[in-house]
Amino acid sequence: MSATWLVMLVSTILTTAQYLADSHYYVAMTYHWLGMSEEEAQALIIRLDKPSGFGTPSLEHLFHWGLVQPRILYSALSAPFVAVMGPRGMAVVPILAMAFLTFFGFAYLSRRYGVVPALVPIGLLTISTYMMSYGTAMLTEGLAAGLGMAVLGTLPLREARSRRVVILSGVLTVALAFTRQAWMLPFGGIVVAWFGAAIAGRRLRNRWLPFVIATGVAGIGSQLLQNHLFPGYSILSWFKGHHGADTMLDAIGMVPQIAMGILRHDATNFLAIDRGLFVLLFAAPVVGVVMWRSVEAHLYVGVILAGATTNILNGTPTNFLYEMPGLAFVLLVVAAGAAGLSRATHRWRERQASDSRVALA
Repeated sequence: MSATWLVMLVSTILTTAQYLADSHYYVAMTYHWLGMSEEEAQALIIRLDKPSGFGTPSLEHLFHWGLVQPRILYSALSAPFVAVMGPRGMAVVPILAMAFLTFFGFAYLSRRYGVVPALVPIGLLTISTYMMSYGTAMLTEGLAAGLGMAVLGTLPLREARSRRVVILSGVLTVALAFTRQAWMLPFGGIVVAWFGAAIAGRRLRNRWLPFVIATGVAGIGSQLLQNHLFPGYSILSWFKGHHGADTMLDAIGMVPQIAMGILRHDATNFLAIDRGLFVLLFAAPVVGVVMWRSVEAHLYVGVILAGATTNILNGTPTNFLYEMPGLAFVLLVVAAGAAGLSRATHRWRERQASDSRVALA
């Protein structure tokens, strides 16, 4: 697996661009933090944008757009690498985050379900051209995916966790909020897992409740702070304006059409370009339905609903880009499904062997 991942990484770096259309926001922010004036940083961005034909935003939009301003963690972590390597240093943090997602994810899933079930989703992830492209691009998605895996590692899937781990889940939620305002994805999964456990155990106070409180307080608090510090952007206003709706009710009425358009576009792209990712994303909801009582299914459903809501509000097909912070939970449910299938197959073989022995007797 390590060799395959390394081959995919190197080939992706050699054949695809790491500096993409939205990268100029993060490169400019990083260089500004390293001491450049806004004007000097914009001049650098103009030089970087020109070969790719990207339009460089105005100075105001480049540094003071309320959507991008809160995404400070990626630039902060990238600053030391950029100081040494130049703009190419912006790719280091996403690559490290995707390496963490892959190898920590494999270790985590192997410990819970066994090596073979863990290899199923991790193998599909490793050969995915889209996922490796996102993981090497100078964007926030790679870091967000790694943080999503870190949040998953704190959660009480089988047993209660310590207070320190609960606090850690809140800290990681804040980090995710200041990476790309995507704290809602793991929070959505945690809420559904808590609700499922509350129904099964007939009590609201269960091992999931502290995580609901910690991640909810951290996420909502971060969002309120961002709204105060970086005003000027509203996802709801964007949603209404992007589709030319006169009222919010008109925009809401367009949701089924928007959702089907996004689903059709992404599925067609994956079938044509990235069949490994298609299989991974197709298997996840199938497992979620079959294992609907499991905590893995509950986490997946909450995450994917939150991600789909974010994507619909954005209104544009993004080839799973907006769901990247919840990628770890897709891997989790597919590994759980592979383990369940393995157990069912083993039981079937035992029954067949037993029936054969009875027949021979």
